[in-house]
Amino acid sequence: MQMRFLALISVVALLACAEPSPARPSGYSLELKPGLHANLQCEGVAYDLYVPDLKTQSAQSYRLLLVLPGWKFDKSRWYKETSLKQFADANAMILILPQMNISLYASQYFPQTTMKWHRYPGLVFVNQHLIPELHKKYGFFQKGMPNFLLGLSTGGRGVAQIALSNPGLFRAGASLSGDYDQSVMPGDNLMRAVYGPYEKFKERWKTIDNPQHAAADWAMPLYLAHGTADKIVPPSQTQRLYDAIVSAKGKEFPVQLDMVPGAGHDFHFWNSRLKASFAFFSKYYDQ
Repeated sequence: MQMRFLALISVVALLACAEPSPARPSGYSLELKPGLHANLQCEGVAYDLYVPDLKTQSAQSYRLLLVLPGWKFDKSRWYKETSLKQFADANAMILILPQMNISLYASQYFPQTTMKWHRYPGLVFVNQHLIPELHKKYGFFQKGMPNFLLGLSTGGRGVAQIALSNPGLFRAGASLSGDYDQSVMPGDNLMRAVYGPYEKFKERWKTIDNPQHAAADWAMPLYLAHGTADKIVPPSQTQRLYDAIVSAKGKEFPVQLDMVPGAGHDFHFWNSRLKASFAFFSKYYDQ
């Protein structure tokens, strides 16, 4: 019995003297001066990088936000026409803003595709080029780190597509005025230009690059907002995605719906939702 006791004491002593496990980093450090770094390049696609000044923050490291624009919107409109930079400053959030132009965040092109924004489909560009290049260059997009997603209009669809194809990479996302089920908009000319005529390719429209169809695979906490007076993207697109996620994942799943009476499809509305978006993000800062 005495020998067992002495052996136990020895094990405890060894554990006490062992090197402690390195602390898991809480965020990103970046040797790049604060401010806007505009028109950087990845595979011929421009992107902007905004770095807050941590000297004015209590935080010692950065969080990361991939920001997606709307159809044919310049990437700069996000920070020129909203308070996004102020929210980034207040939340120690690096912004990455790629110039996605006419991308629908497709995973592939088809023989019937007549609209190609780039030699790579949008989702392929983000997943196989932008994310890996910024990971290699700056150490961004590490799993377990505070990565977030934000998009408006077509960029809202991009939030869904990127989240679904990168499970576990992003802690939370916010999607404003997005479209998520092209199969209920068979006359949409943009979708037809990528996926071919609905009449001939119904199954493709219903299953490929259709976030609502993939609701059962949803894993990322999500804030959804849409104006009820939106004349560009039907508000029902957001309502139906919310309903599909709740149906598939249960009422306790962290998806928040914000349908705003009388709001349209414009920067006045999108700017008004930033406070709620960042409040939603903040729930996942310290995971």
